[in-house]
Amino acid sequence: MKNLVVLVLTAIFCFAGCKKDQLVTDDLDIKESFVVMIDAAHGGKDPGAVSQSGVTEKDIVLSISKKLEKLLKQEKLRVEMTRKKDTFVSLQERIMLSQNSGADLLVCIHTNNSRDLAERGLTTFYQRQNPKSMKLDSLIHAELKDLNMMPDHGGGEANFFILKQSSAPAVIIDLGFLSNPDDEKLLADLEVQSQFAASLKRAILKYIELL
Repeated sequence: MKNLVVLVLTAIFCFAGCKKDQLVTDDLDIKESFVVMIDAAHGGKDPGAVSQSGVTEKDIVLSISKKLEKLLKQEKLRVEMTRKKDTFVSLQERIMLSQNSGADLLVCIHTNNSRDLAERGLTTFYQRQNPKSMKLDSLIHAELKDLNMMPDHGGGEANFFILKQSSAPAVIIDLGFLSNPDDEKLLADLEVQSQFAASLKRAILKYIELL
């Protein structure tokens, strides 16, 4: 009888251990097969927003995108980028690159601009009637808001070309206003860029965990 109890307990512990190992394996499989497309806005002949001191949106967002790429790859995710250097890529080409990569997420990184130099803060846009896009948007806001660096204007539905044409859940992130001196200073700071990238990474990982 004692031997039988030992055998039963051993079987239970083995099953629990195998189940745990299987869950870990499943998590790794999801990560390794999950494709994130990072879209660094503008580039080449298209500088995007330009600050009063000459800082360009295309350079800021490429720097943040590269930092995000590195962080996601450290998490064993598959990462693609619409551009890795200062080159012009049309909106149509960006969508094609995303579709051809089999992207599961499309994260478009921008900065904002305004004639009102006092305007500053974060804004995002998500796809209409797409719960996955909305969920990613809310996770991104939660992470960026925790940085407490600039006002958060929240997210909203939009019909921009990238959002409308993407078959993958997509968001557009405006990381502050280059037209505002305070936001410009933050955006040009490499450490702040790293913090933005880390926040986006955490939001993406939380999104994947919910799948």
